[in-house]
Amino acid sequence: MSTVRHSRRPRTRYPEGGPPSASQAVADDLRESILSGELGGGTRVMQEEVATRLGVSQTIVREAFRELEVQGFLRAEPRRGVSVAELTLEDADELVRLRSAIEVQALAHALPRMTPEDLAAARDCLVELEAAEAPEEVIRLNAAFHDTLYRAAGLERTLALVRTLRLGFDRYFRLVSDANGHVPASQREHRQLLKLCERRDVEGAGALLHKHIVDTGKAVARRLRATRAL
Repeated sequence: MSTVRHSRRPRTRYPEGGPPSASQAVADDLRESILSGELGGGTRVMQEEVATRLGVSQTIVREAFRELEVQGFLRAEPRRGVSVAELTLEDADELVRLRSAIEVQALAHALPRMTPEDLAAARDCLVELEAAEAPEEVIRLNAAFHDTLYRAAGLERTLALVRTLRLGFDRYFRLVSDANGHVPASQREHRQLLKLCERRDVEGAGALLHKHIVDTGKAVARRLRATRAL
């Protein structure tokens, strides 16, 4: 297991005892490093080093670590400290199973409550997604499209859980977000899903959304197995 100490120029420093979002800012900084691959799976993350680099207390860093553990980005082990969680087939499968259940419920609750403005916003997301090329943009707009479909549900706990699970899945989604075969197929399903929402077809939309999430999980599993075989 490696330990990485950042030699790059520090990002934004946060004042000691600063804004209430200080721990969130630290979590965002570390999450960005993990998602970009700068901190790879198995890399130890040192609380004191992070606190020094960002100019915050170790208490704030501990809070950020706890958030990232809940989201699946970090793993804490007795006597071994905190490290970046490895990408595994088992973890990906668990996330897919949870997402396919919870997001279908969120959509079923939201669909009868969707306004013309909600549907128009979803269409706008798809237009932007069609033109997106960079994986970062594909991931951002994909999340925006799904969030737009679910937000009418008004179920704050459910939607918060959806966001947490999606954040945890982001590392896996990046494996296929630049795959020529998966992205066009995913976009076709997005368009079909929007049409079903416009028709207020709760059953049809739910079935397609479940398939959409599961198919993405299968694409991720294929990529993980291919990586292991190298």
